[in-house]
Order: sequence, then structure tokens, then C-alpha cells
Amino acid sequence: MDVADAIDRARRLQDDGKADEALELLLAAAREHPDDEDLDAEVALFYTERGLRRPEAEALADFAEAQKWMELPITLAAEAGIRVRRGELEKAEGLLGQALEADPDLLEARVALGRLWMAKGDPARAAEVLGGSLKLWPGSPASLVGLAEALRDLGRKGEALVALREAAARCPGDDRVLAALGQACAEADDVGGAREAWTRAAQMNRTNVDAWRGAAWAAARSGDELEMHRALDRAIELDPDGTRAWLEKEKSAVPLLATYAR
Repeated sequence: MDVADAIDRARRLQDDGKADEALELLLAAAREHPDDEDLDAEVALFYTERGLRRPEAEALADFAEAQKWMELPITLAAEAGIRVRRGELEKAEGLLGQALEADPDLLEARVALGRLWMAKGDPARAAEVLGGSLKLWPGSPASLVGLAEALRDLGRKGEALVALREAAARCPGDDRVLAALGQACAEADDVGGAREAWTRAAQMNRTNVDAWRGAAWAAARSGDELEMHRALDRAIELDPDGTRAWLEKEKSAVPLLATYAR
């Protein structure tokens, strides 16, 4: 299997909303070419962008290996995203400085910078950065999702919902956008809208644990015990400890969730 062809096909599959097939293709190529730095970086980027629970140390190692050969702005930005999630904000800021110096208009770096400001507790700066990103990249789903998160923190939930609906309309096959839309609908007490969005997200990407938890929540709110159990079974398979902690938090507000036992 040719590495460049595998990466190109995987990216096209992701654009079509077929994340599971894209990941399967990338991992198959990685097994065939275990020492290929480009492929290692692509796999790490896939996990990072989709928020999947691959051990972060492995992803960071892949980025470090790729950067031995060339400090690509996109890998610097992707590594910064991991550092933000780990709370290593100073390191993330340094990486983003390098990435934006090399490519000031890099979408991934601007989105990561917005998330950095969110992690620093400044949603207003995050909204400013992500709004600027949308001027350069109109309709960017990652920018719209990040902007919606910042707007919610600023109390502008109506605007956040509008941004997410625009993102979902532009990228109906993107499970990350649909999962964020589900959360926004739930916060607006639109259980039907939340259920539709979360269920579609889970169908698009069966490894999106947040989508499965959301689908379970919406099914429970709708009184659909069978669907709730099915969604929770999948969420437990993906992230047992995280899902059980989530259940403990949510079951007082949604009593039907307390009936789940596995």
C-alpha cells in the first residue's frame, strides 16, 4: 500500500464522514509501513483532531519523530492541541508561536490558539481569535465549534446554537460538529434536536464516546430505555471509567440513567 495514496484516501473518507473506515485504512498502512514518519504523524493527527482516546504519549512521540525531519506547522499545531488538553499551556503557546510564525493563516493553529485562550479562562479572546479564523476560512467547522463553545461561556447561547447549526449544514457528515450541536440543543432543552444530532454523530463515528453518552442521555430523557442501554453499552466499551463517572454525574437529573447496570 502506497503511503501517500493511503493518506489521501483516508482524508477523503473523513471528508465523507466515514471516520471509522479512514482510521482502519491508516492503521493498516501503519502496520505495513511501521517506520514511516509521515504516516505516524497522520495517525497522530487523526486521533488528536477527533479527540479520541489514544494514549497521548504515543501521539506526542509520533509528532516528535516527524519533527526530527521537518518542523511542519501543522504538526506543531496538532501537538499544541494535546498540550492544551494536558494543561501544559506555556508549552502549547510556544508551539503555536512557531506554527503561526511559519504560517500565519494556518487554520489548525488558529483553532488551537482559540482553545488555548479557552483553557486560560478567556472566552472573549477565544471568540475574537476564532471569529478571525472564520474570516480567513468561512464556514470552517472546527472554528465554528470552537466559537460556539466560547459564545456559550460568554452567555450567548443563542448565537452558539446558530453557529453550530451552520457548521452542521456545511458538514453534515462531521461527527464532531454533530456532537457539539447535540450538546447545544440539550442546553436549550431541545431533547429531540439533541437526540437526532447525537445519534447521527454516533452513527458517523462509532468511536465518538461523547456522542454515545449524549445519545444515551437523550434516549433516557425521551423514555426510550432500550436505546439508552444500547448507547451506554457502546460508551462503556469505549471508555469504561469515564462513562461511569459521567453516569454518576448525570443520573440525579435523569433518573432513568440510574437503572443502567453493567
